[in-house]
Amino acid sequence: MPRCKKLPEVKDVYLNEISFLEQADHPNILKMQEYSDTAKWADSNMTLLPVYYIELEHWEYGELYEIIEGTGKFGDKEARFYFHQLISALEYMHGQGYAHWDVKTENLLLDVNFNLKLADWGFATKEIIWTEK
Repeated sequence: MPRCKKLPEVKDVYLNEISFLEQADHPNILKMQEYSDTAKWADSNMTLLPVYYIELEHWEYGELYEIIEGTGKFGDKEARFYFHQLISALEYMHGQGYAHWDVKTENLLLDVNFNLKLADWGFATKEIIWTEK
């Protein structure tokens, strides 16, 4: 089986996400439980292939996108509730020097208590310097 030409890019995205999640500690950022970049998987020919995985906190109610698609737009109270949680997560992340670069409703997950969890840190960058104007 030919090796995937994008493997180094996938690994870079994976390592980028790991580096942020290892130090992230905020109630509205999806938590990492475990990860491995040395795991192996046997294909149908019993050839061992490298596998990268991240075990994340469980999100009971899926993506915010799916909720909005199924129920329609939120009322003011619900919109403010999620907006405040999103801004809190972004403020924390920016305070750590990171920019997410892929904030969208598909990356906003809901836990068992319907609290927002910002996910997908593969394209986050650390080099951003935030200044007050």
